[in-house]
Amino acid sequence: MTDETKRTRGHDLLEAYMARTKSSQAAIGAVCGVSGAAVCRWFTMNRVPGTEEVLRIEEWTGGEVPVRSWRREAP
Repeated sequence: MTDETKRTRGHDLLEAYMARTKSSQAAIGAVCGVSGAAVCRWFTMNRVPGTEEVLRIEEWTGGEVPVRSWRREAP
């Protein structure tokens, strides 16, 4: 698995937040200005959202999913 396909802590934190708050991928997409399908790709393909999206996620979750949690760890 390459670094580009590994999950980040941000993936895990957002997934836990979604489960706890019963938030849908479509709802997160609406907050971020992307489609629910794009959010789905973040999880199924371990894609990292763009800078604007991670800033919006941090704000929307009240800091529970901080921007820094999306950084990929250096090998």
